[in-house]
Amino acid sequence: MLDLLVMLTACLAAGIALWLAPASMHIVGWSAAGADRVAVFAPLYWLWIAIGGAVAAAALLSRRVPVRRAVWLNALWLWVVPYLPWLGAKAPLVLLLAGPIKWWIAAVAIVSVIKPRIAFTHSQVPLPVVFAVSFVLYAICGLRSYDRIGISGDEPHYLVITHSLLVDHDLQIENNHRNGDYKAFFPGTLQPDFLQRGVNDQIYSIHAPGLPALLVPGYAIAGARGAIVTVACIAALGAVAVFDMALAIGGAGVACLIWLFVCFSVPVVPHAWSLYPEAIAFAIVAWNIRRPNGFTIALLPWLHTKFVVLLAALTVWGVVEARLKGARYTSRQVIAFGVPIAISLAAWFSFFYVIYGTFNPQAPYGANPNQNAIANIPRGILGMLIDQKFGLLMYAPAFLAAAVGLWLGEVHARWRRLTMGATATMVIFVLVSARFYMWWGGSSAPARFLVPIVPLAAALVAIALTETRGALRGAILALGSVNVLVALIAVTSRDPRMLFSDPHGTSHFLRAVEGSVPADSIVPTFTEEKWPAGGHVPMGARNISAVRGRLELRDAYDPEGRRAFDYATLSKMSPQAWLERARVTLDPGQMRSFVVAMEPIAGRPNAFIAYRDDKAYPEGGVFWTDGTSRARLFILPAGARELVLTLHVGANGGTVSVDVDGRRQQLALQHDETRQLTVPLPAGVDRVPMTVESSAAFRPSEHDPKSSDTRSLGVQVRVELR
Repeated sequence: MLDLLVMLTACLAAGIALWLAPASMHIVGWSAAGADRVAVFAPLYWLWIAIGGAVAAAALLSRRVPVRRAVWLNALWLWVVPYLPWLGAKAPLVLLLAGPIKWWIAAVAIVSVIKPRIAFTHSQVPLPVVFAVSFVLYAICGLRSYDRIGISGDEPHYLVITHSLLVDHDLQIENNHRNGDYKAFFPGTLQPDFLQRGVNDQIYSIHAPGLPALLVPGYAIAGARGAIVTVACIAALGAVAVFDMALAIGGAGVACLIWLFVCFSVPVVPHAWSLYPEAIAFAIVAWNIRRPNGFTIALLPWLHTKFVVLLAALTVWGVVEARLKGARYTSRQVIAFGVPIAISLAAWFSFFYVIYGTFNPQAPYGANPNQNAIANIPRGILGMLIDQKFGLLMYAPAFLAAAVGLWLGEVHARWRRLTMGATATMVIFVLVSARFYMWWGGSSAPARFLVPIVPLAAALVAIALTETRGALRGAILALGSVNVLVALIAVTSRDPRMLFSDPHGTSHFLRAVEGSVPADSIVPTFTEEKWPAGGHVPMGARNISAVRGRLELRDAYDPEGRRAFDYATLSKMSPQAWLERARVTLDPGQMRSFVVAMEPIAGRPNAFIAYRDDKAYPEGGVFWTDGTSRARLFILPAGARELVLTLHVGANGGTVSVDVDGRRQQLALQHDETRQLTVPLPAGVDRVPMTVESSAAFRPSEHDPKSSDTRSLGVQVRVELR
């Protein structure tokens, strides 16, 4: 009987999810009760059909399919949560479950049903393959990022030092900035980044010379691109070490999963190709977990002053680990491990004395106690973990499993030394990093300061995957898939700065997935001195979310195939009420808050094309749609009475669908055909919503050998007003 009940709930969850698949939820206003919402559903009779089918399926499958397979379908009940009438008003974050997140939930549930146990492979992936795959992906993404957005933050400053080492054979950078040597890789004006001159009155960068020295060969060969490839190569070596470590812990299957969940997720992405020292420290720490090496450990303080903490921790850990194992070092082993570290530290302290006249490694930073103080630690720790823009767990929740690995590592004696060493090193490093006022690392991607200790956290996650079974392992795998999904969305997005948020703004990534839910106003941020910001929705954010929700509700208008439900009155809406609830009046100035781009329309003063998403390529009153995607936009006609659209398809031809203010037309165009469409406009209309999409696409470079345009293009639209 219990098995039948479990099967029934699982089948009901699947049936209701099928009914909710085309559903959507929209915030259209705010009141004292909270968020005013309108949901759009499939017709109600489909729900009864789905429920009846679920009951029949439960009766049919209960004796044929093991319950343990079906139980995972109960995760689909999460689809119902955002549509509960009493919850979304007071807790609008749950409405995110009605957005793209629901497809990830469905994917996890379906995979778990099809294959409830992860059959880990027993065949080891060769380490050269791990390196090659990691390096190629890192290098491709890095070069693509450089071509799209260039380098920013401290990256050009590191390259200036590299240039000085290569050309001038010194670390004095004033002449390099004065001569504009950075123009080859940075288009703006770059001032020297320093706080205190040297004893010879020369300017030395505040940034450590270790990374620039490592970049010299690549930079000499291919400039900034060569430097990026160099970082990608070293990061790939770190990925090999992470794989090798996980292989020793849990075997080939765990190694593959850790490699995927860690090395192809934030924060390794995009720091694996960024010109910061963290990727180098990541590789050094990863290799020294299993095979302590004095030469590589000795490099750490030269990468960044705070990495001396890692040097100390890894040195002590390596010595203690050897003593606990009962190993006796030969004099040659002592020299090989300890002498490089001792020489490096002596040279490092002497470096500061020669340049600044003091052995103090803090000399380049001047005297500013607020920038490096114990009072910053609580804010820094919370920020590095859960800040909406830079927090590790916001982008890579699978690292929560490190806590599980820590607990299991203490329970199982064979992991105890590894767990204690990794945890102690992480805690010490996090405390030191959190002391910085700018704990997020400036203009960089999320969790930059945590990159060096990611291999240590990966070891704990590997222990968790090795020692857990059933639902707990399934949860870890689900969170790991989120890690990879977030990174995949970020690197494939048309917004190249998806992971690069303004420290004093809100998360680009969150804004891209939140829809009409003002999640960026609710999820906390810790970059301001008065923290945490977030937790409530300010009036401006409420207005913006309501406008977005109404625009989305207008896009969903389909009275023949959908039903709208108003949560304010708990009643079904007529088509007229649906349109009225979706009405928005905005002037061009306000419109800019809700669109990604605006262009004037030639020949008509104060007339604009306002692009609502990134599914079009604006070209000055003319645009191409992005492949077969649907481009959404507004026409601000400025009193015009006719809208004239000139449609042109490329080499593939296709069916073009155009919807102007609810009037939909489909036109079948042959390859390279051009056709004109005239649409009358009502008098007094201030904005006209419009969508355009093509059933086929082409790439100009594939049809014209002289073209370098590799974009996927659907239909070209020229907009005119009369």
